[in-house]
Amino acid sequence: MNYLKVVLILVTTYLSGCVSNQSGFVVPGESLVPSARYYVVKARDDERSLNEVIVRNLLAKGYSVSTGLREETPKAADYLINYGSQWQWDITWYLLDFDIRIYTHANNLFVASAHSEQTSLLRKPQDEIVASVINRIFVD
Repeated sequence: MNYLKVVLILVTTYLSGCVSNQSGFVVPGESLVPSARYYVVKARDDERSLNEVIVRNLLAKGYSVSTGLREETPKAADYLINYGSQWQWDITWYLLDFDIRIYTHANNLFVASAHSEQTSLLRKPQDEIVASVINRIFVD
């Protein structure tokens, strides 16, 4: 009986290290269409050019998108895309937490968001994580 308790504790401990959480939300009535113009606001602390990864993913889906600093936002942009990331060290650096938030450019109203979080045991390449988050709100 003690053997089963030890196995149960080990399995529970192992599985708690394998956590992945993903979510996405678009405000009801809003539609993120390819014909709109999107602008990815480069995060000032982004040392890994995640803004470029977001742009590549959206361009591949047929969206009109560009990127740069907030003060360079084109007046013609319909939506602003902000993102955040948290990196963690576990033998190598990996993307622990990533989220994007989309707002209208004209009046800064929230439109959509998506989030991904994974532990080191479930780590994936940053391009795959960004694509997964984008696919949660930009539905083909």
